[in-house]
Amino acid sequence: MSNIKLHFRSGQRGIPVDLSLSPEKIALRFPYDPNIIAEVKAMAGARYKGFENPSDKHWEVDNCPRNLFTIKYLALEHPNPYEKYKTDLMIPEVRRPLYYHQKEMVAHIIQRKHAIIAAEMGAGKTLSVIEALDIINPEGEVWYVCPKSVVYAIKNEFRKWNSIYEPQYFTYEGLKRELMEWPDSAKAPQVVIFDESSRIKNWKAQRTQAAYELARGVLEDWDDQGYVVLMSGSPAPKSPVDWWAQCEVACPGFLKEGDPIKFHKRLALVKLEESLAGGTYPKLVTWYDDSRKCKNCGRFKDDITHELGDCIYIESIDEIAKLYKRISGLVYVKFKKDCFDLPDKIYRTIKIEPSANINRYYNMIMRTAGTAVMKLTLARELSDGFQYVEKEEGEQRCPICFGTGKDDHAGSENLDGTNDHKDIAETAITPGKCPQCKGTGNVPKIVRTTKYIESPKERILKDLLDEYSEIGRIVIYAGFTGSLDKCVEICIKEGWQVIRIDGRGYKFFGSTTIIDPSDMLRYFDDKDNNQVAVVGQPGAGGMGITLVASPVIVYYSNTFRAEDRIQSEDRIHRIGMDENRGATIIDLIHLPTDELIMDNLKKKRDLQDITMGELKRVMSDETYGGLCDVEL
Repeated sequence: MSNIKLHFRSGQRGIPVDLSLSPEKIALRFPYDPNIIAEVKAMAGARYKGFENPSDKHWEVDNCPRNLFTIKYLALEHPNPYEKYKTDLMIPEVRRPLYYHQKEMVAHIIQRKHAIIAAEMGAGKTLSVIEALDIINPEGEVWYVCPKSVVYAIKNEFRKWNSIYEPQYFTYEGLKRELMEWPDSAKAPQVVIFDESSRIKNWKAQRTQAAYELARGVLEDWDDQGYVVLMSGSPAPKSPVDWWAQCEVACPGFLKEGDPIKFHKRLALVKLEESLAGGTYPKLVTWYDDSRKCKNCGRFKDDITHELGDCIYIESIDEIAKLYKRISGLVYVKFKKDCFDLPDKIYRTIKIEPSANINRYYNMIMRTAGTAVMKLTLARELSDGFQYVEKEEGEQRCPICFGTGKDDHAGSENLDGTNDHKDIAETAITPGKCPQCKGTGNVPKIVRTTKYIESPKERILKDLLDEYSEIGRIVIYAGFTGSLDKCVEICIKEGWQVIRIDGRGYKFFGSTTIIDPSDMLRYFDDKDNNQVAVVGQPGAGGMGITLVASPVIVYYSNTFRAEDRIQSEDRIHRIGMDENRGATIIDLIHLPTDELIMDNLKKKRDLQDITMGELKRVMSDETYGGLCDVEL
């Protein structure tokens, strides 16, 4: 155990602090000071040990990068680690034709070293990374982590721009497996790029933990020569709390709060509510996004609650605006409209009148389907012209008893993923027999099939294929596998070649044989080829690829995820698009559930615009990197 004596800043004073460091913990001993106590409480794993041993009153925190960052910030003897995030960007010499904002991205990466690029899709993030790598000239490995659907497009970019580096590519799932088998003696890569970093906004997710451990390895093995860069066009699609995990991966400790819960409590008013099932749950009352809101109840001063004396009004702090100032040096934000003179997207909604039969079927679903989720799902399937049907098709070995017929595997999972064997009592099975197969060792094999129903969406899609036949390029997105199957079939019957992109990967249907996804994307870009349609799921086929050969996207149906919609729209709206033809976004609206999904996505998109717009406004109004001008 090593001992260090430092002085922590407390206002204008320096408070002596004795630190005892072990591999797992850091013990801090210091005279009573409320400012230092508040700082220590915010650290990860903070615990007051004086209650356990009154003769040795001290605090204990985790020995981790985020706490070491905070200690360096507090210690008068150390340079302020925030300083490098306050300096002006020095635009480097580049060898590729970059726009000025791309040169700023390059500078942000090479100067900050641990950074986030939050630029809209199509702003040129990948090319900026390629240029930055050439300038960095790393001696260690370069890892590129991204969703599976993005890998092929990124490889194309590195080849297209003749990069001298060929990174090792990992999906987020693949990264988890790689780190599980990682030898203790192996050195971390010198440069790690996390593309589509909104995938690691949930701190509890395994992929986020894997990303954090990798970034931590870069910090420990390379110190100031390591680079961790996160890139996303939609870093905060749901709530400002999503920033915490991304900031923690990029630069542990940059945000003062030691965990997402503490971070959430600072940004929002959260109260415990009783649930119908018993117990309590935390309910978000309001974000602290307006200083006129009451800190105690979240309502404005003139609300009747304060007039009646039910709550004493205390002015709050606008923590949301303050947050964007806090992270401004770490995060580089850029909007396409500020970079390029691209034409605005054209939105077109085609409302389709349902037939009498579909109306009857829809009303029956609303009356008879069990839960609201089931009603919504069945109605969305109906709108797209199909229904999933589950039926028995033979038998399979019982997954509970593994074919023995005996109840020897208590605690094993049922077919529905639970461990509940309550059906023993309900079916009066003889004790010792497996409750799932009732002692037979086999259970019915359930197979999901697709039953197609005629939908007027099919006619509209055929009309749109005819409308864009001379251009010969179209992008179609749909939310279900059954919908994709139908769209692919329609395109082929209408004489179009098809590139299908879904969660299983890429598949080509056309006049030639193409297996490599990169070759498929190049085939789509080559205007000498006959009519080609990209048919994809918005999540899998709407990230990391460029589809500017098409001037139109048709949403046969949507998913619930705002990020899917935001990302997929911009596949055709970016540099390289035909500005005369523009970018047209067409939504097919058939049943009320289609409008419900659209309204839901619009609300989420509005929140994205608010969060990103507020960040942009703050960064425009304040000196770049002015996070240290406010109290952290």
